[in-house]
Amino acid sequence: MINKLVERVKRNWGNRKWIIYGAAISFVVEEI
Repeated sequence: MINKLVERVKRNWGNRKWIIYGAAISFVVEEI
């Protein structure tokens, strides 16, 4: 599931909302 979210973030990287979302996901992944 995380992989799908990451793929979506990469596809929509131009959108500021997705950049913030991607940063949040990355933080959660690193915490795990």
